[in-house]
Amino acid sequence: MAVTMPAILASIHAVSMDVRLLCTNIVQSIHTKTLPGKDARLQFNPYVAEIEEALGEIRQTIRETQNILSPIQMLPDEILGSVFMAAWNDGHSELTKTQVTLRLSHVCQRWRNVSCSTPILWSEIRLRNGNLSHLCLQRSQGIPLIVALEEVDPIWDGIMDHGVQNIYAHLSRAHKLVLRVETYDRLREVFHYAKDVPVPLLEHLVLTSQRLRETGGVHDFDMTNYAPISRSPFWDNLSNLIHLEIQCPSLIRKLSDYRYMLERLSNLQYLKLDVGTFIIDVNILEFPSIHLPNLRSLQFESFTIKALQSILGTISAPKLGYLEVNHSEDDPMFGSSLRDALELLEDSTILSRINSLDIDLGPEECTGFYTMRGYSLQGECLLKLEREKAVYDRTWNHLDGFVEVLPKVAKLFIGYGNPPYVDMGRAPSVIELDLGDVDISVLSTLGRYQNLPSIKTLRLGFSDFKHEVKLVTQFPRIKEVFFKSCSNVSRDDIRALRRHGVKVNIQMAKQ
Repeated sequence: MAVTMPAILASIHAVSMDVRLLCTNIVQSIHTKTLPGKDARLQFNPYVAEIEEALGEIRQTIRETQNILSPIQMLPDEILGSVFMAAWNDGHSELTKTQVTLRLSHVCQRWRNVSCSTPILWSEIRLRNGNLSHLCLQRSQGIPLIVALEEVDPIWDGIMDHGVQNIYAHLSRAHKLVLRVETYDRLREVFHYAKDVPVPLLEHLVLTSQRLRETGGVHDFDMTNYAPISRSPFWDNLSNLIHLEIQCPSLIRKLSDYRYMLERLSNLQYLKLDVGTFIIDVNILEFPSIHLPNLRSLQFESFTIKALQSILGTISAPKLGYLEVNHSEDDPMFGSSLRDALELLEDSTILSRINSLDIDLGPEECTGFYTMRGYSLQGECLLKLEREKAVYDRTWNHLDGFVEVLPKVAKLFIGYGNPPYVDMGRAPSVIELDLGDVDISVLSTLGRYQNLPSIKTLRLGFSDFKHEVKLVTQFPRIKEVFFKSCSNVSRDDIRALRRHGVKVNIQMAKQ
């Protein structure tokens, strides 16, 4: 006969209370009696027998409930709503937030009632479906919105389309705005309308266009009638903006336009620019730096050396702690100009404040970066040196000089291929080492990492677990190890590491 969940829980709770009472009696006896070792064990034997009996009852109860009924409609509404919000916020889901909400609300009547009464589940507004957007605006009940305006014909038929008008009427509630459009004119149209809308809650703005990215942004761009969105009055309304992403190469074509835009975003903390190419129409030496007092993270995608030099030479960011640079493969001057760009970094004092540096160096010609001197990162730093699987051995040879000038690096990441030949004793502060997916065939060269006596966390991606176990035990202070894509995992191997006091985490084991 099937047993319901409440009956099971009540039975286990009753037995667990008996166990707790017995443990309390033992503690009281310890405080009131000081008996020799053998007599003490005899004194507590009755208590131990009672605990074993109580635990036996719990085990028996569990064995008797193999056919337990699923606890349908047993969760309180507030807990069920919290579960829904966790699913809605799952950043790894392939579904959009709106799709998650719709699926949850179509399971049963109770789930529909709970989802409809949880406003945050309806706070993402998309243009793709006008009726659904109207429904989300109603059920979100006035809370801050995530608004995504995506140009999808024929839904978006001009800026005065009813669905667009409906969203714009509630734009003041947006705390995140994502604009995905296919033409520059369409984006300019949006900015023209939005300039008159107050957006006091807006903290996160993303501008992106797949077509502009693919064509470099020039297919519909007429410089003779240049009216940049970066000079739109809309930017004057964004005094509370914290996060800005522009992923449309060549969308902003002049350095002076970047200045105009950034000067109005004093609260900006995160800035990501897909820079592309633009016209350097001002002399950066003749203008004061743009002061971004709260900027902490700066990322460049598809940059050219001139663009990198110009923008970094324009920004003053005393709190900047993370710099990520990914080169443009189309830049013919990348290798020869990289040193000049980094010297500009040094002159602008940006690099001296970085505590996390992520550089995608790209082609083999940029090996000169590794031989640079004079850079000193502050605090506990992350050094990320990642390569595609096509490894340039000559490039790795220059890492020795690079690590030498980074004595404060606390986290070291090596991406693909062969590990660099580096005297790791020159980076004595490394406490976390991530070897990524290095080639198992070069395992014998990893002994050099023994020169890092301070390592406490090790992340490995080899294919042979046996060799990894041998490697881990070479680090005297190792406390935790992460394995992924491992094979031949055995309990003996794990026990061997645990005997060394190492916590083992296996992310994915291949059988």
